[in-house]
Amino acid sequence: VSTIRSKSLKNQIAGYITRFIKKEIRLESEKEELIYRQTILDTEIVKVEAQLELVKDVVLREKSF
Repeated sequence: VSTIRSKSLKNQIAGYITRFIKKEIRLESEKEELIYRQTILDTEIVKVEAQLELVKDVVLREKSF
């Protein structure tokens, strides 16, 4: 830890910290969005797999008659 006397250097450091924090917030938000989308995709995959099994069962029953 040190004392910074230069106003321009203080402003540069403050700007860097601000950009860093905003980037972290943006990345966290994007991560949450991706997790949400992945959850939706996983749910859709389960639904499609169930529909596929149903169609398969129907086709197999029709072939047996």
